[in-house]
Amino acid sequence: HEQKYEFRLTVVGDGDRRREYLELANSLGISEKLDFLGQQKDVAKLISEFDICLLASYKAMGEGLSNSLMEYMREGKPIIATDVGGTSELIVDGSGGFLSPAGDSQIFADKLALLINDANLREDMGRFNYGRVKKLFSLTSMIEKYVLLYTEIANTK
Repeated sequence: HEQKYEFRLTVVGDGDRRREYLELANSLGISEKLDFLGQQKDVAKLISEFDICLLASYKAMGEGLSNSLMEYMREGKPIIATDVGGTSELIVDGSGGFLSPAGDSQIFADKLALLINDANLREDMGRFNYGRVKKLFSLTSMIEKYVLLYTEIANTK
């Protein structure tokens, strides 16, 4: 039995597969639940309106240390992302969101369904992410890390 979820999906960004994605949304009958915004300048304002961040990357393309994930974390949002590149350095699976194996759309969808239906879990994960990004990437934290690095370098010579 197929379960229905109340959601609206906003796709920010653009690429050469946009038309393909629009056609897929139409063929699945979900195009009325999707907003394809293309490239945006004021992403922080958009992020504040979202409940969940999704980042699905192809393994072949990989993902470095994603600035967009850090932006979502700074806004206190839970994240579901494919476990490629540096994503696992940011997202603590089960605490700040969920990591999904690349190419496993079922796990990705299951985790999304879980977050859609559990506002408390979304809030807990969002708070965790906010604290984590502040701890790891605040200006004070970065300065402390540089001081430690320079001290180590100076002491090894």
